[in-house]
Amino acid sequence: MFVKLPLKKDLYWAIAITVTALTLTILENLSYLSSYALSKDDFSLVLHSTRFFQTSPLEWFTDGFRYYFSNYPELFDDISHFIRPPVNATLYIESLIANTPNSVAFLTTNYIGHSLCCALVYLYTRLVMRLSVMNSLLAALLFLSTISAYPVLFFPAFRGDMLGALFGMGALITTYIYINYSRSLLLLFSIIGLLTLSVFSKETAIVSPVIVVYYYLYVIYAKSPTSYFSLKKLRLIIVKHFPLILLIIYPIFLYILVKFIASQSSVGAYPLKQLSSTTFLGLPVNVLYPIKVFSAFFFTLSGNPETSAFDIIKKILTAAINDFDFIRSFLALSLNLIGLSAVVLLLKNKKYCSELITFLILAVIAFTIPLLLDPAPRFLYFGQMFSLPLFVYAISRFFQSSHLQADLKRTIILCTFAVSILINPFFFFTTIADNQEKLVESNALSTQLQNVVSKEIRSSDIRRVYLLNDVTGRFGSLSQLKMLASIANRDDLTLRVVNNLDNYDPNSSGKDEGVQVQLLNDELLVSVKIGEEKFDFMGANKAELGKLGVKGLISYHNVKSQLFRSLWGFKGYVINQKEMTISIPNASRNDYLLVGFDPGESGVHIFKPNDLKWHLAK
Repeated sequence: MFVKLPLKKDLYWAIAITVTALTLTILENLSYLSSYALSKDDFSLVLHSTRFFQTSPLEWFTDGFRYYFSNYPELFDDISHFIRPPVNATLYIESLIANTPNSVAFLTTNYIGHSLCCALVYLYTRLVMRLSVMNSLLAALLFLSTISAYPVLFFPAFRGDMLGALFGMGALITTYIYINYSRSLLLLFSIIGLLTLSVFSKETAIVSPVIVVYYYLYVIYAKSPTSYFSLKKLRLIIVKHFPLILLIIYPIFLYILVKFIASQSSVGAYPLKQLSSTTFLGLPVNVLYPIKVFSAFFFTLSGNPETSAFDIIKKILTAAINDFDFIRSFLALSLNLIGLSAVVLLLKNKKYCSELITFLILAVIAFTIPLLLDPAPRFLYFGQMFSLPLFVYAISRFFQSSHLQADLKRTIILCTFAVSILINPFFFFTTIADNQEKLVESNALSTQLQNVVSKEIRSSDIRRVYLLNDVTGRFGSLSQLKMLASIANRDDLTLRVVNNLDNYDPNSSGKDEGVQVQLLNDELLVSVKIGEEKFDFMGANKAELGKLGVKGLISYHNVKSQLFRSLWGFKGYVINQKEMTISIPNASRNDYLLVGFDPGESGVHIFKPNDLKWHLAK
C-alpha cells in the first residue's frame, strides 16, 4: 500500500479522464445547455451571489442561505441557514464571464468540477488502493454516472455536494503526495486550505478533515515495524503528530465557530427540524437511515430519495417489474448486497484485511452526514467517491483470491462489472437522453415567464406583480421576481408569489381545470381548479397555512394543509384540495399584473386591468 507509484503517468491519466468526462457530459446535454435558463433554487443563488445584483460577501458568512428561499415572508420557515461561501464565490466568478443572469456559464463549475472529481476517484483508486489502471478507470466511469451526480449537471445551486467532495478528495490525494513524495509546508497548507473549502462548501463534507487525519495516522502506523495492533503505540503516534492533527482538523472548529456566531437565532437546517418531528415505531426516523444508506452503499437505488430497499421488495411482491427504473434499482440493490458480502468475506483474508478495513472506514466516514441526517441520493455524492472504488476493489480482490478456476474467476468479475456498467453509465446516460425534451421544455417555460414579466413591468402603471401557479422557480419563485425587478430598475414594485404548482402537465388536463378571474366590488377574485397537479407553497411553514396572506396585498380563502405520515413514519404537511381562491384588494387602482401558469392550458398567462379574462401572453 505504501509503494510509490509513478505519479506522473497517473496524472496524465487523470487529465485524460477529466477531458473525457467533460466532453461526454457536455455532448449528452447539448440540447439542454443550448436552451439554458435559470430555474428553481438557481434564482436565489444568482440573485445573492453575482455581479449583476447587489451582493454582500459578508452575508455569505453570516446569513448564508437563510433568506434565499422565503417565498412567503409571513410564514417564514427558518430551515435553510446554510453557510456555503465557496458556492457563492464560484457563482460570482462565473458571473464575471457571463453576459446575462441566464447564462449557461453558471454551469461551468458544475461540469468541470464533476469531471475533476472523476479524475480524483481514479487517483484514489490507483494511488491509495493500488488497483490496476483498468480497474481505476472503471471506478472513475462508475462515479461519472452515479445518480448522485444527476442534479450537478443541471442546477448551479446543487454544486455544494460536488465542491465539498472535490476539495475533500483533493486534500486526501495531496496528503498522499505529502506523505510519499515531499513533506513541504506548501503541500501542508494546501491540504488545510482544501479542507477549509471542503467543510464550507457543504455540510456533507464536514467530515473531510477526519478522513485525512484517519488516513494519515493509518499510514504512519502501518509503516512502523510492529506487526500487531497496539493502543500504546497508536497513542504515542498521536502525541507525536498532535500539532499536525490539530492543523488538519482546524477547519472543522472554524466552521463550527462561524456557524455558531451566524446561527444563534436560527433553526439552521431542515434535516434537524425534520428529525424532531419524525418517528418510526416510536423511534426517531433516523434509526432507519443506516439501512437506506447501506442498501445504496455502492449504487443508489433510484433518483427518487424515497426509494428504499423496502420499496423494491414491495414492488417485487406486487409483480410491478415492468418499470425500467425499478429494474435498475433491483439490480443496484443486488450489486450492493454482492459488494458488501465480498467486503465481509474478504476481511477473512489476512493479506487484504488491514487495508480493506481502512478503505471501508474511509467510506463510512464520508457517509456520516447522510447516515445521521438525510440519505437523499445527492447527499451520497461524497461517500460514493470512496464506496465505488471500494466496490471495484472488493470484487476484483475477492474473486482473485478465491479457489475458483481462473476462467471462472474472470467470467464472474467481468459479469459483475458489466452489470455495474449497465446500471450506472448505461442507465445514467439513457435517462439524460430521455429527459432532454422535458428539460428543454422547462428552460422554455422559464424563458417565457421571464420575458413576459420583463416586458410588462416596463410600464410605470404596474406597481404590484402577482405570480400565480409558478412552476419554474419553486423555492426560488420570489427571488425570480426580485431578479427581474432589479434588472428593470423597478425597486418600487410590490412582489408576491401567490402559490406554486407541482406536477404541472397541461397536456393531460381535464375540462374543468383552469383559472377564472372576476372583479367583485374592489376585489380581484382568482379561482384555480386543478387535476393531477398539486398546490404548494415552497418555503412556507405549511403547519400554519391558515395564516397565509398579507393585509392590503392578498387574501387566501380556505387554504389548508393536512398532516400525513409516510412509509418511514415521516410526519409532514400536504395540500390535498383541488380548488383555491385568492383575492387581490384595491383592484380599482389598475396597478396590478397577475402572471403565471394555467393548469388547463400550456404557456404563460396574464391578467391586467381592463382585460376581459385570464389569457395567454403575447
